[in-house]
Amino acid sequence: MNERTILVPVDGSDHALTGVRHARSEYPDARVVLFHAVELDDNEASRTVETFDDLRRWVDRLEADAAAILDDAAAVFEDTARGDTEPAGDDTEPVGNASVTTAVRIGPAPEAIVEFAAARGVDQIVMASRGEGGDPALPIGSVAKHVVYESSIPVTVVR
Repeated sequence: MNERTILVPVDGSDHALTGVRHARSEYPDARVVLFHAVELDDNEASRTVETFDDLRRWVDRLEADAAAILDDAAAVFEDTARGDTEPAGDDTEPVGNASVTTAVRIGPAPEAIVEFAAARGVDQIVMASRGEGGDPALPIGSVAKHVVYESSIPVTVVR
C-alpha cells in the first residue's frame, strides 16, 4: 500500500483543529505533517527588542508558541492512539495508526503552506476554512483561499 502524506496547517485556533480531526478520520493510516507558519511582526520586534538578549527571548517565545500550537494539534492523534473516543470535543471513534510529524516555517502562512507542500511532495492538504483571524460570516478565509488557488496539490477545506 502506498502511504499518503497529508499536510495539515494549524494556527492555534479551535477552528483549525477541525482540519486536524478531518485528516485523522479521513486518512487514518497516512503520514500526517502538522504545519505552523510563524509570521514575524516587525512592529512588535521594534517595540520589544533592544538587545541580543531581548532578541533571544523573543525568538524563544515564538518557538514556544509554535510548539504549543503543534502540541495541541498532535493531541488529537494522541487521544486516538490511547483509545479515547472524544478527543478535543470530537465524538468520532478511534481510527487508524497515522504517523504524525510537525514542521514550522517562518513567513506568511499562505505562501509558507504552498511552498512547503510543493517542496515536500505532499499528496493532499487538509485545512480548516478559516483560522484564528477569520471572519465567521465568510465561507472561506484568506489563507485557505490562497492555498486553494495557488497550490498544485489537492486541497480539502473543512468547515
